[in-house]
Amino acid sequence: MFSYGPKSNEQLATVDEKLQRVMRLAIQKSTIDWSILEGVRTLERQYNLYAKGRTAAELRAAGVPARIIAQPSEHKVTWTLKSKHFPPAGSTIGRAVDVGVSPYDPNAPGSKYVQIKEFVFAAAAELGIKIRWGGDWDQDGKTEHGEDDFGHFELA
Repeated sequence: MFSYGPKSNEQLATVDEKLQRVMRLAIQKSTIDWSILEGVRTLERQYNLYAKGRTAAELRAAGVPARIIAQPSEHKVTWTLKSKHFPPAGSTIGRAVDVGVSPYDPNAPGSKYVQIKEFVFAAAAELGIKIRWGGDWDQDGKTEHGEDDFGHFELA
């Protein structure tokens, strides 16, 4: 049986209690180990993630401040400037987590991330909590283009 280490617990503490419950149950059920890489996120962090895989012109067109440096040669890691990693107004907690396995490879289809998804969804079903996975944003059971944030889980 696995459990989270101090850094994972620190990140998990930054998200909604329902998501914490799902992720804690999921890791206990799991046959593989993973960590929580990120919970709540700042807008500045989102801007920097959004800059990956985009040109300066694309960033400016999206309203990203000029201080953010474009990284067009990087792999895109997000498709939005709105994220459930952000706390809702009047709150300090997020509604999303990013998980990672070692060695870290967030974009490996058929990998441990698909296995993690099964544990997370089983835990969510047991607890009666709706979850969305970054490998199937539209929740149609298939991973299409743009649905390749395999380490991302959020409250639906």
